[in-house]
Amino acid sequence: MCEMTSDDPSAVIPLPNVHSKHVRMIIDLVKIKYNDKNEDPLDREKNIYDYMQRFGLSEAVEILKVADYLQMYSLIAAAAPTVSEFLSTNSHRPNFIRGFFALRDDLTEEMKEEIINDQMNYF
Repeated sequence: MCEMTSDDPSAVIPLPNVHSKHVRMIIDLVKIKYNDKNEDPLDREKNIYDYMQRFGLSEAVEILKVADYLQMYSLIAAAAPTVSEFLSTNSHRPNFIRGFFALRDDLTEEMKEEIINDQMNYF
């Protein structure tokens, strides 16, 4: 399928809403995951993690979306740590996270105060 597409990373391949650059990234991840059956599973996971570190959050989120669309759950597991790491290091920036993922703020001021007060009880 990818042989039929141009090298232009913005070209859309015949999957709705899936760009060829994301399919190529997924193909690379599949190659890493299933390349050597005799490879230690921990080494394989490290190779996947190292591959994902080459990309930013936007690409990791796109891989998650495409993997979900294609129902490739092992690839969701491969991309999830990158997004998880971002969320854990930016948990103090909810407005940034909300903006990045285009989430609307549906909490009332009272609900926010309750969360803050509840968190303060643990310190």
